Formats: sequence, structure tokens, C-alpha cells
Amino acid sequence: MYDAVADEYCYAGTTILKNRLDLTNAEELDAFEAEVSDSRADEELPAGDLDFQHFKAIHRHLFQDVYDWAGEVRNVRISKDGNMFCYPENIAGEANKLFSQLRQDKFLKGLSSKDFATKSAQFLAYLNAIHAFREGNGRTQLSFFLLLAEHAGHPIDLDTFQPEQFLNAMIASFKGDELPLTTIIEELNNLQEFYPTLKDRIDIAHVGVSGHAYGAYTAQLVGGATVKLNSNSPAQSLRDKAIHHPFCAACWAYRIRRYPVGCAERPRSATASWL
Repeated sequence: MYDAVADEYCYAGTTILKNRLDLTNAEELDAFEAEVSDSRADEELPAGDLDFQHFKAIHRHLFQDVYDWAGEVRNVRISKDGNMFCYPENIAGEANKLFSQLRQDKFLKGLSSKDFATKSAQFLAYLNAIHAFREGNGRTQLSFFLLLAEHAGHPIDLDTFQPEQFLNAMIASFKGDELPLTTIIEELNNLQEFYPTLKDRIDIAHVGVSGHAYGAYTAQLVGGATVKLNSNSPAQSLRDKAIHHPFCAACWAYRIRRYPVGCAERPRSATASWL
């Protein structure tokens, strides 16, 4: 939620945004907005050149049933947790500069998965800091990103994509931490590509990463990996105990991807690891 401030977009004496149904209850408005924007998102999005005009057209499409100003740049200042987004008088200039750079970067085509994740996370973090609209920025950024990823040759698997997780990572990026966003784009979308044995076995909403030492050792064992507790112990596995679980398997696959070697006295994969 934005910091609650009454402005010209709101009904007099309230922080409720004026809307086409004249709903004056915040929960009812939130529910209506989510329902109709989700429905519009399932439709074919407006065609465009992946520029700022295209971005605004997507916002218009998603929120045309809710707000008369859908697709229009805000003209008031807004903030979140005390941090100001781009001032309205600077939005057009900053947005055009950002989208111009995207064009110069060939819309991120021809990049590796890792480089695409890094570049697209940087783009989205800047776009989020601009926050072009009075409401509906997150959903519009998500819809635009899906189009961009498709165009760049890195399509997002919507069956495993978690919008809420993505939006939370966007919030973190506004606070200066782009790692969660980069990680989601790079790892979660490509996990099954790197590990075909996990195909259709991962619930992305519940993927986690195990910790260090004995906690990691236990998670790895339950996940079905063959691991060594330390350099002097024999490799051990519970693969024959039939207690593999996709969640733990996903944790272990993620750990291997990011920490392939381990260290001398920490749990690490053995050469016979099932992955």
C-alpha cells in the first residue's frame, strides 16, 4: 500500500481512489480492481513497440474498467514507507530515457539466461522507481515484463510463475536490493531446464534454500542427494528409503546451482549424487 494521503484522485475526505463503480469501501475496491484487471490480463494485450507508449497502453487495457485515468501518467507525488517515487514532473523524461536504453540494448535479445535476468531486473527496478501511475503499477510492470521476456527469447512459464512473489521482489528492488528479483528471473524460471528430473514436480510457491551445516545436511538427505557430512565421513544417502520430496529436491537443486562445490567441512554433494 502507498502512504495514505488524500489527493485529487480520491473521494473528498478519504484516501479511496475515485472509480467507475463509485465504490467507497477500500476492500470492495481492491477486490473489484483485482478481479477485472486479472480478467483483462488474460486477454490479448495491446500491440506496441515495447516503449513507454506501449507501457501506458497496457495500463489502460488492464484498468479501463476501474479508473477513468487508466493509461495516464499521475500528476501527484506518491511514496511507500516514506520513500518517494519519481516526481510527476520527471516521469516522462525518466521513462523515455529508460525505454530508449532498452531499445539500445535490443530489448535484451540474444542474452544468456543469467545476463537476461540481471539486465531485466535492473530495468524493472528502475521502472518501479518511476512508478508512472497513481495505482496499478505492479500489475502493469508484470504484464510488460512477460511480453519483454517472450520477445527476448526467455519466455516465462506461467504454470510455475508466482505473481505475488514477483511483486514482493519488486518492492525489495525499490529498497535497493535487486537480488531477489534477479534470482526469481534466473533460477526459478530455469530450474526444470537445468534439472529435467524435477519437471512437473516443483511447487514454486514453496521452494526454499537450505541453510548451512547440519540443517543443510538434513535437507539434502531428505531431498534424496548423496552427501558427505565432512571430508572424513563416507557418502550417505536416503534415496532407498523412499522419502524423496519435490520440495526438498528443489531446495537441493537450487543449492547445487548456486554452490556447486561446497567447502571442506560443510555438507557437499558427492560424486554419486542423484542429481
